Amino acid sequence: MNERFQNALRGEPQKIPPVWMMRQAGRYHRHYQSLKEKYTFVQLCKQPELAAETALGPIQDFDFDAAILFSDILFPLEALGMGLEYSPGPVLDRRLETEADLQSLRPHADAIGHMQFQLEAVRLTRARLPNDKSLIGFIGGAWTLFTYASAGDHGGHLIGA
Repeated sequence: MNERFQNALRGEPQKIPPVWMMRQAGRYHRHYQSLKEKYTFVQLCKQPELAAETALGPIQDFDFDAAILFSDILFPLEALGMGLEYSPGPVLDRRLETEADLQSLRPHADAIGHMQFQLEAVRLTRARLPNDKSLIGFIGGAWTLFTYASAGDHGGHLIGA
């Protein structure tokens, strides 16, 4: 793991802070753009080889201190059985509005298998990262996932949540 990144996580003072590229900034990155010409966003996320390649681009081009797993926060909702499409932004095929809607979700134990692609992406990305680089993962918080699940899409406002 990157020493600057470790020190920052511990809250230790340092002369130079660690640097990494936010996933959203990737849309301006030449490496990402070349991959997007050949693959969809979902392919880049769900095919572990492509997710690793996408995450490693900023490290290779800029020698940042950490890579960020290439993924999306809404995949857990899809794993629970909510259909998810990007057109171009994320849209769920239904909303969670009633207790029956909640009961219709896939059980947690069954949902785990639908997230296997992320585990593989983590393994591949970490294996390809130099030892002196860190890997940052991320998740959608409970409130964020709830707002998407109850609204069905971001619609620019998420008022229904």
